[in-house]
Amino acid sequence: MKRTIQRFEIHHQELTPLSNNTIENTLKLFDQGKYSEALDGCFKFLHTGDIRILLTLVQIYQYGLGTTLSLSEAEKYLIMAAAKDVTACFQLAEWYDHGIRGEPDHQKAYDYYTKAAQQQYNPAMLKLAGYLNDEKDPQYNPEEAFHIYKSIADDRSEIYPEASYQTGLHYLKGKGVEKNTKEAFRYISNAVRHNYAPAIYQLGLMYIDGDGVALNQETAFKLMNQAASLNYPLAQYQLGKMYEEAIGTFPNGQRAYNWYSFALNLGCEKAAARMASMLLDGTMVSKDYEKAFLLVSNGASNGDPECMRVLSRIYGEGLGVKEDPHKSAELIKKAAQAGSVKAQRILGLLYMQGRNEHIPRDIEKAVEWYTRSAEQGDQKAQYYLGVFYSDGKKIPTNYPLAQKWLTRLAENGHREAMYNLGYLYANAKLSEKPDYKKARYYYVEAAHLGQIDARFELAKLYHTGVPGQDENGENYFEKDDQLAYYYVYLIPDEYPNKEYPTLLKEIEAAITPSEKADIQQQARMQMLNQVSVKIQRNT
Repeated sequence: MKRTIQRFEIHHQELTPLSNNTIENTLKLFDQGKYSEALDGCFKFLHTGDIRILLTLVQIYQYGLGTTLSLSEAEKYLIMAAAKDVTACFQLAEWYDHGIRGEPDHQKAYDYYTKAAQQQYNPAMLKLAGYLNDEKDPQYNPEEAFHIYKSIADDRSEIYPEASYQTGLHYLKGKGVEKNTKEAFRYISNAVRHNYAPAIYQLGLMYIDGDGVALNQETAFKLMNQAASLNYPLAQYQLGKMYEEAIGTFPNGQRAYNWYSFALNLGCEKAAARMASMLLDGTMVSKDYEKAFLLVSNGASNGDPECMRVLSRIYGEGLGVKEDPHKSAELIKKAAQAGSVKAQRILGLLYMQGRNEHIPRDIEKAVEWYTRSAEQGDQKAQYYLGVFYSDGKKIPTNYPLAQKWLTRLAENGHREAMYNLGYLYANAKLSEKPDYKKARYYYVEAAHLGQIDARFELAKLYHTGVPGQDENGENYFEKDDQLAYYYVYLIPDEYPNKEYPTLLKEIEAAITPSEKADIQQQARMQMLNQVSVKIQRNT
């Protein structure tokens, strides 16, 4: 009985005629779909400035409900509402941001986001910070962006984990604030606790590189899995890369390819370049030139620089298509100009070599492109520049620039760069006289990372000894054949340096059999430790 009465009452209410003689009735008419009557009522009460009437008019004109669709009329009433209500102000900013009437108007969007942000409306504050944080935007102000992000992060991080993530990024990169990896880790971890996928991905990157945290590629792998399972395309791409390059896990070509495919389906175009490269090389999946070509052709047509780079290779090497040096040159140039760091380095190499009439030998352009790649963090480009500037064989010698690029690499654990820096300091290339303190530091660091030339140089220096002391009364290479033997023993027998056999005999003759046995034991432990670290990083 009760349910029947309820149905009757509802039916009776729906049949009760309404007039637009009050604001409440006008709003009810709109809810019932009687848009023409609601429109008349809205005009009747427009003079009241009631925010509900204004927003109803916005909907009526935005969707053409009971009248002709008119975005200009909708915009007019939303502007009136924005003057009274912060959420309407934010909505209007988003209209301009997304170009609801055509092309986006970012200046108007910025202005209305600012008005809403001044009323402490957090969604608008985040949007405003996004503008201020964009290097391409005329309003770019990283310091102000940082302060906005941090104020939200410190107050409402559980609701807006993006603010914690962005605050951490600013600390990590030293953008708008002094670099502070401890604070970066704290804020990014806070966003991770709220399951914010970009933060999970970023923390994974930090563990991969040991950036602000102790290097732990296994933890990075777990984090990337977590972010990838949240359908974050960059994490899916990175997870594919980890499977392909055995970073924190065993290599698995099929899983790598699958994760790249997932990332591509979510719009990560550069994943197509990785997939195509695997198909071209056929090292972890079966070769398929046709599929590779289709993948990067689509990506290149969408402007992805990595796809352009791989497509350049396809035409340059004639992989499944007719070889076309002209098209290959055009594509690698476009990829480099569009920001592909690897393409910039490749273009530098091509200009250095003088590939053909399309990319003739041009040392100045080679250095320009190597430098652009190096400045964006490409370690191979940084190393090439360091070597080129130090040996003077390909470009004029410039030791300060050699020091700049090699030091940047050495700070990131690059053993070849460490060896080269040790050599420059030992041979007075970076100062008026040899700096054996720095030479020893870089040689030792490189040697412990397995760099054979550094071990040879240390063995030679400790065997011969360097006379004299520095201004602090220290002799960094006082003759010490036991240390010399330690380093020379770590050198493999097939080492090609012609001085090695003679040096080994001289050092062995200078120490006792018992000393020799003890040092061999120490050296073997050193090698075992290195192997253990490699195993831990790849399991």
